[in-house]
Amino acid sequence: LVRGAWTTWPDDAELSLGAVLNSRAGCDDGVAIVCHGDYRRADGRPVTWTERRGEATAALEVLGIGRLSFLEVVSENCGNNARLDAVADAIDRAIADVKPTEVLVCLPSFNQDHTATHAAALIAFRSGRHPTVRRLHGFEYPGNAWGPPPPTSGFVYHRVAEADVTAQVRSLRVHRSQIDGRHWLEPEAAVVLARQRGAEIGSEFAVKTYLLREIA
Repeated sequence: LVRGAWTTWPDDAELSLGAVLNSRAGCDDGVAIVCHGDYRRADGRPVTWTERRGEATAALEVLGIGRLSFLEVVSENCGNNARLDAVADAIDRAIADVKPTEVLVCLPSFNQDHTATHAAALIAFRSGRHPTVRRLHGFEYPGNAWGPPPPTSGFVYHRVAEADVTAQVRSLRVHRSQIDGRHWLEPEAAVVLARQRGAEIGSEFAVKTYLLREIA
Protein backbone atom coordinates (compact mmCIF):
# COMPACT_ATOMS: atom_id res chain seq x y z
CA LEU A 1 0.00 0.00 0.00
CA VAL A 2 1.45 3.31 -1.14
CA ARG A 3 -0.37 6.56 -0.45
CA GLY A 4 -0.09 9.85 -2.25
CA ALA A 5 -1.34 13.06 -0.61
CA TRP A 6 -2.18 15.90 -2.99
CA THR A 7 -2.39 19.10 -0.98
CA THR A 8 -3.08 22.72 -1.77
CA TRP A 9 -0.45 24.52 0.33
CA PRO A 10 2.59 23.71 2.44
CA ASP A 11 1.37 22.62 5.92
CA ASP A 12 -1.90 21.07 4.66
CA ALA A 13 -0.56 17.52 4.78
CA GLU A 14 0.92 18.04 8.23
CA LEU A 15 -2.23 19.72 9.56
CA SER A 16 -4.67 17.14 8.26
CA LEU A 17 -2.66 13.93 7.80
CA GLY A 18 0.52 14.41 9.82
CA ALA A 19 -0.13 11.59 12.29
CA VAL A 20 -1.05 9.14 9.50
CA LEU A 21 2.04 10.03 7.48
CA ASN A 22 4.26 9.53 10.51
CA SER A 23 2.67 6.15 11.27
CA ARG A 24 3.63 5.04 7.76
CA ALA A 25 7.20 6.37 7.68
CA GLY A 26 9.26 4.22 5.34
CA CYS A 27 6.27 3.15 3.21
CA ASP A 28 7.38 5.24 0.21
CA ASP A 29 4.38 7.56 0.45
CA GLY A 30 4.52 10.80 -1.51
CA VAL A 31 3.23 14.34 -1.00
CA ALA A 32 2.62 16.85 -3.78
CA ILE A 33 1.82 20.54 -3.18
CA VAL A 34 -0.25 22.30 -5.83
CA CYS A 35 -0.04 26.04 -5.02
CA HIS A 36 2.86 28.45 -4.88
CA GLY A 37 3.63 32.14 -4.61
CA ASP A 38 4.50 34.99 -2.27
CA TYR A 39 1.73 36.66 -0.31
CA ARG A 40 1.08 38.96 2.64
CA ARG A 41 -0.78 37.77 5.74
CA ALA A 42 -3.76 39.72 7.05
CA ASP A 43 -1.54 41.18 9.78
CA GLY A 44 0.85 42.53 7.14
CA ARG A 45 3.65 39.99 7.53
CA PRO A 46 5.11 39.11 4.11
CA VAL A 47 5.56 35.40 3.36
CA THR A 48 7.79 34.27 0.52
CA TRP A 49 7.45 31.08 -1.48
CA THR A 50 11.09 30.28 -0.76
CA GLU A 51 10.29 30.40 2.97
CA ARG A 52 7.27 28.15 2.60
CA ARG A 53 9.08 25.61 0.43
CA GLY A 54 11.81 25.33 3.03
CA GLU A 55 9.31 24.89 5.85
CA ALA A 56 7.40 22.20 3.95
CA THR A 57 10.55 20.24 3.17
CA ALA A 58 11.75 20.33 6.79
CA ALA A 59 8.29 19.59 8.25
CA LEU A 60 7.72 16.53 6.07
CA GLU A 61 11.19 15.24 6.90
CA VAL A 62 10.02 15.18 10.54
CA LEU A 63 7.26 12.79 9.40
CA GLY A 64 9.60 10.59 7.39
CA ILE A 65 8.40 11.76 3.97
CA GLY A 66 11.18 11.89 1.41
CA ARG A 67 9.06 12.01 -1.75
CA LEU A 68 7.91 15.61 -1.95
CA SER A 69 7.09 17.49 -5.14
CA PHE A 70 6.04 21.08 -5.75
CA LEU A 71 3.66 21.24 -8.71
CA GLU A 72 3.40 25.07 -8.66
CA VAL A 73 0.39 25.29 -10.99
CA VAL A 74 -1.92 27.55 -8.94
CA SER A 75 -0.88 30.94 -7.59
CA GLU A 76 -1.71 31.57 -3.92
CA ASN A 77 -5.38 32.59 -3.50
CA CYS A 78 -6.06 32.42 -7.24
CA GLY A 79 -7.87 29.09 -7.44
CA ASN A 80 -10.89 30.64 -9.13
CA ASN A 81 -8.65 31.67 -12.02
CA ALA A 82 -6.89 28.33 -12.31
CA ARG A 83 -7.30 26.18 -15.40
CA LEU A 84 -8.56 22.90 -14.00
CA ASP A 85 -7.19 20.95 -16.96
CA ALA A 86 -3.67 22.25 -16.20
CA VAL A 87 -4.02 21.42 -12.48
CA ALA A 88 -5.41 17.95 -13.30
CA ASP A 89 -2.54 17.33 -15.74
CA ALA A 90 -0.02 18.21 -13.01
CA ILE A 91 -1.76 15.86 -10.56
CA ASP A 92 -1.81 13.18 -13.28
CA ARG A 93 1.96 13.45 -13.65
CA ALA A 94 2.51 13.31 -9.90
CA ILE A 95 0.31 10.20 -9.58
CA ALA A 96 2.22 8.55 -12.41
CA ASP A 97 5.48 9.29 -10.60
CA VAL A 98 4.45 7.93 -7.18
CA LYS A 99 2.12 5.16 -8.46
CA PRO A 100 0.07 5.13 -5.26
CA THR A 101 -2.68 2.66 -4.44
CA GLU A 102 -4.54 5.34 -2.48
CA VAL A 103 -4.79 9.07 -3.10
CA LEU A 104 -5.76 11.62 -0.44
CA VAL A 105 -6.88 15.11 -1.42
CA CYS A 106 -8.35 18.06 0.48
CA LEU A 107 -12.10 18.51 0.65
CA PRO A 108 -13.47 21.72 -0.88
CA SER A 109 -13.61 24.57 1.64
CA PHE A 110 -14.28 28.29 1.83
CA ASN A 111 -10.92 28.76 0.12
CA GLN A 112 -10.84 28.84 -3.65
CA ASP A 113 -7.46 27.08 -3.85
CA HIS A 114 -8.74 24.05 -1.92
CA THR A 115 -11.86 23.87 -4.08
CA ALA A 116 -9.80 23.97 -7.29
CA THR A 117 -7.41 21.27 -6.03
CA HIS A 118 -10.31 19.00 -5.05
CA ALA A 119 -12.05 19.40 -8.42
CA ALA A 120 -8.83 18.76 -10.33
CA ALA A 121 -8.12 15.60 -8.31
CA LEU A 122 -11.53 14.19 -9.25
CA ILE A 123 -10.74 14.91 -12.90
CA ALA A 124 -7.36 13.18 -12.58
CA PHE A 125 -9.05 10.10 -11.05
CA ARG A 126 -11.46 9.67 -13.97
CA SER A 127 -12.09 6.57 -16.05
CA GLY A 128 -9.47 4.29 -14.56
CA ARG A 129 -6.73 6.55 -15.86
CA HIS A 130 -4.34 5.38 -13.14
CA PRO A 131 -4.62 1.60 -12.77
CA THR A 132 -2.62 1.46 -9.53
CA VAL A 133 -5.06 3.75 -7.69
CA ARG A 134 -7.83 1.88 -5.89
CA ARG A 135 -9.21 4.52 -3.56
CA LEU A 136 -9.59 8.30 -3.45
CA HIS A 137 -10.05 9.90 -0.01
CA GLY A 138 -10.93 13.43 1.01
CA PHE A 139 -9.20 14.70 4.15
CA GLU A 140 -10.42 17.10 6.79
CA TYR A 141 -9.34 20.70 7.07
CA PRO A 142 -10.37 23.07 9.89
CA GLY A 143 -11.67 25.57 7.34
CA ASN A 144 -14.35 23.10 6.25
CA ALA A 145 -16.47 24.64 9.01
CA TRP A 146 -16.81 27.71 6.75
CA GLY A 147 -17.44 25.97 3.48
CA PRO A 148 -19.45 23.13 1.94
CA PRO A 149 -20.48 20.51 4.51
CA PRO A 150 -18.31 17.37 4.54
CA PRO A 151 -19.68 14.09 3.16
CA THR A 152 -22.21 12.30 5.36
CA SER A 153 -20.98 8.82 4.50
CA GLY A 154 -17.81 7.00 3.51
CA PHE A 155 -16.07 7.62 6.85
CA VAL A 156 -12.63 6.01 7.16
CA TYR A 157 -10.82 6.11 10.50
CA HIS A 158 -7.06 5.62 10.64
CA ARG A 159 -5.81 4.61 14.09
CA VAL A 160 -2.60 6.39 15.09
CA ALA A 161 -0.40 6.33 18.19
CA GLU A 162 0.42 9.14 20.59
CA ALA A 163 3.95 9.23 19.14
CA ASP A 164 2.45 9.92 15.69
CA VAL A 165 0.39 12.84 16.99
CA THR A 166 3.44 14.20 18.83
CA ALA A 167 5.41 14.07 15.57
CA GLN A 168 2.55 15.85 13.82
CA VAL A 169 2.75 18.72 16.32
CA ARG A 170 6.54 18.93 15.86
CA SER A 171 6.12 19.11 12.10
CA LEU A 172 3.50 21.86 12.36
CA ARG A 173 5.81 23.94 14.54
CA VAL A 174 8.26 24.08 11.63
CA HIS A 175 5.80 26.33 9.77
CA ARG A 176 6.76 29.53 11.57
CA SER A 177 5.48 31.72 8.75
CA GLN A 178 1.98 30.42 9.44
CA ILE A 179 1.76 30.02 13.22
CA ASP A 180 3.78 32.93 14.63
CA GLY A 181 1.37 35.46 16.13
CA ARG A 182 -1.70 33.38 15.28
CA HIS A 183 -3.10 31.76 18.41
CA TRP A 184 -5.91 30.07 16.46
CA LEU A 185 -3.32 28.01 14.55
CA GLU A 186 -1.74 26.53 17.68
CA PRO A 187 -0.38 23.11 16.62
CA GLU A 188 -1.66 21.41 19.79
CA ALA A 189 -5.15 21.74 18.31
CA ALA A 190 -4.20 18.69 16.22
CA VAL A 191 -4.06 16.66 19.44
CA VAL A 192 -7.61 17.69 20.34
CA LEU A 193 -8.97 16.65 16.95
CA ALA A 194 -7.06 13.34 17.00
CA ARG A 195 -8.50 12.55 20.45
CA GLN A 196 -12.02 13.39 19.22
CA ARG A 197 -11.70 11.16 16.16
CA GLY A 198 -10.22 8.42 18.32
CA ALA A 199 -13.13 8.65 20.76
CA GLU A 200 -15.54 8.10 17.86
CA ILE A 201 -14.11 4.61 17.31
CA GLY A 202 -13.02 3.70 20.85
CA SER A 203 -9.35 4.45 20.24
CA GLU A 204 -7.03 6.94 21.91
CA PHE A 205 -6.18 8.76 18.66
CA ALA A 206 -7.36 8.60 15.06
CA VAL A 207 -7.49 10.55 11.81
CA LYS A 208 -10.69 10.68 9.76
CA THR A 209 -10.91 10.73 5.97
CA TYR A 210 -13.83 10.31 3.58
CA LEU A 211 -13.88 7.66 0.87
CA LEU A 212 -14.87 9.51 -2.31
CA ARG A 213 -14.24 6.83 -4.95
CA GLU A 214 -13.22 3.17 -4.88
CA ILE A 215 -12.39 0.78 -7.68
CA ALA A 216 -12.80 -2.78 -6.38
